Amino acid sequence: MFKTYDLLIAAILEYKDFQCSIVRDYTGLRCSFQFEGDKEDMKKIVDAYWRGEVLVEPKKFNNIIRTLKARTKDINE
Repeated sequence: MFKTYDLLIAAILEYKDFQCSIVRDYTGLRCSFQFEGDKEDMKKIVDAYWRGEVLVEPKKFNNIIRTLKARTKDINE
């Protein structure tokens, strides 16, 4: 399992077809994004993201961000 609080990292992993679960933390103030799958593959993608080497199709990426934001709002209500 891979866990992050960063929306853009979550969006990149979702873009790369890793399935995301959103979990509210114990305080209820923020959510984490949890991914199942090969942790090494996810780490490579995140490292490439930080190096600025990940290319995405802008409309698809934007839609993923919107969907993740909506899902976090749903879980916080």
